[in-house]
Amino acid sequence: MARFYRCGNPDHLCELSRTREIVSKVEWEGHCVLSPACEIYAEEVPWYQALNPKVRLGALGAAVAVVAIIALLAFKKDPLKKELAGLQAEVQQLESRLTDLEGKPQADPSLANAAEVLNQMPAKLAAAEDRLASAIQNADAPAVAKEREDFARLKQQRSQLEQSFSASPAGATVKADASALMSSFQEAGDRAESLTTRVTTTGGSKLAPDCAALQEEIEQGLGRAARLAKNSSGGATARPAVSSKDLDAAIAKFEATLATYKSAVAEPFSAEQATLKIAVTGDLADTLVVPILKGREKGEVVVANGKSFFTSRPSAGVTRRVIVERIPGDGAFDRLAEKKADLVISDLQPGTLQRQKFSSSFSGAAMDSHSNAQVIAMDALTFVVHPDNRLDRLSAEDLQRGQNFLGGVQGSAEQAAATRFGISLSSSSDRRAADAVLSDISAIGVGLYHNEGSNIRAKRLAYQAAPNAAALKPSPFTIATEDYKFSFRIVAWNSPSSSRDAVDLVKFITSPAGQDLVGQQGFVDLRLRPMAGDLDPRILAALAQATGLKKISGAQRLSTNFRFATGEDRFDLKALGDLERVPPQIARDFPNARVVILGFTDNTGGGAVNLPLSQRRAEAVATELRRSGLDAKTAGMGDQLPVDSNSTEEGKARNRRSEIWIVTP
Repeated sequence: MARFYRCGNPDHLCELSRTREIVSKVEWEGHCVLSPACEIYAEEVPWYQALNPKVRLGALGAAVAVVAIIALLAFKKDPLKKELAGLQAEVQQLESRLTDLEGKPQADPSLANAAEVLNQMPAKLAAAEDRLASAIQNADAPAVAKEREDFARLKQQRSQLEQSFSASPAGATVKADASALMSSFQEAGDRAESLTTRVTTTGGSKLAPDCAALQEEIEQGLGRAARLAKNSSGGATARPAVSSKDLDAAIAKFEATLATYKSAVAEPFSAEQATLKIAVTGDLADTLVVPILKGREKGEVVVANGKSFFTSRPSAGVTRRVIVERIPGDGAFDRLAEKKADLVISDLQPGTLQRQKFSSSFSGAAMDSHSNAQVIAMDALTFVVHPDNRLDRLSAEDLQRGQNFLGGVQGSAEQAAATRFGISLSSSSDRRAADAVLSDISAIGVGLYHNEGSNIRAKRLAYQAAPNAAALKPSPFTIATEDYKFSFRIVAWNSPSSSRDAVDLVKFITSPAGQDLVGQQGFVDLRLRPMAGDLDPRILAALAQATGLKKISGAQRLSTNFRFATGEDRFDLKALGDLERVPPQIARDFPNARVVILGFTDNTGGGAVNLPLSQRRAEAVATELRRSGLDAKTAGMGDQLPVDSNSTEEGKARNRRSEIWIVTP
């Protein structure tokens, strides 16, 4: 092939270096004879640069045209190839979702925390027993009382943690998602098999290897999804290493040491002299019961040996002597069944064993009968942050991700309530959480509504129980209606053999004067509050339909939800009390208004089932109100406007409710 050169002499001493003309090899050799200094500056150039510019441009165009034709032929649309590419993209998306799912925890992370706490409990009990022995030796009564209370909380914590291992598995969601992916992979496999058959019959040999590779990829993905669905059965993977026998032994040792202590504090009167014996749980003695006793009538309080002794001033020749004793966990209900207490006031629910003991002691009587139990107040677990913290809400996903939470004082009622709701605390403080977060803008504290007061400086967070549920802050309205997920009831339990003083005290607490005292102590009282605001169009339509009004000037919801006892067709405790409170309050405060009961269900079953079911539930409430002379209309909302997730039985139970609305024409 011909070779061409150009002179690159930097001194431009020759004509070729100045013009940069391209010459043939023969011409270059002749130039070097005339200009020997240029020989070392020969620059060889490609043959096409030596062409005439017009010829060069034409050649370039021809080349481009050839390349374009080749490309067009190469990328000519092939429907089978296009279908293969689309199926490959879908499988890649399925594999991406599968990889994300494999990275999620397949068991409840809180179980690992529960197992760790249980494993540490024998050492904690042993250390507590050592401190107790030292306090007894030194006759340090306050220290003994503190160790007794801390020990009671440890026992309660142990019971709650052991129960958590039989709770619903956290891996259920992973299992369900993995099963759905299996179905998607199977569908993709069927389509890939059909495509392979068509490729083979049409002679598309170039696509056959890709089809085979795709089928293998689908089989691998299907296998991974199947293994994930099998392994994510939701069973607890974390179990405590410590045995119940070891825990029982540590508890028995502490109790044996405690039994050696003889109190040096004189009690003002004995249990036999008491006119009323009350067993309470948590901090309710100091925060609710004793203040109510003092607010009801004048008297003196003496604290001795972990008990509060209230002696009223003589009135009409009668002196009341009341013992308020703090009893941990289920022990308070045992006292009631054993006739060692006239009244139990607790924010806990009795267990199956305690209910059986009660029924056995009182000839088949039921603890949940309205004659033996009444809701007297409401409270709630709260989440609080520094007022400058930008966080304004928490969701169920936040709790599942193992968010770090700051508790109050070690062993406090706040910490016990957090354990009851399954909230793992990463640290404690020397003061209440609502105060502690003011020193840490990033901390999220866990507290109790009644302990925070109306002048709280921290910011309370809203909680969103489900994506389609409203995010709600704890407030007197949301706690009273129990729309706020972490609301709970405080119940007074008596027995058929309880003293008349016990029944009279419960009557006083549920009276307007007693409920004033409940509210003054920071708890949410049971007085019905109207709530007005922007109405959801679905609510407005249901109210108009129920009342037959073409125009509604106003509507307010009362602060109650009527719920049925779990698995039964009778109203629960709070609903029974509210059925008595509603008619007189409406007659007094809303004499000209229309009353509408709206019924709601969970999402079990379709609209054809849920809508009439919600109507029947609303009608059951209206029927009871009509018996008190209150005319009430009804409407069913089905599974609309849930307040909690329908993925758990607890959430479904909260969504099954009836609301009472006051409509102004």
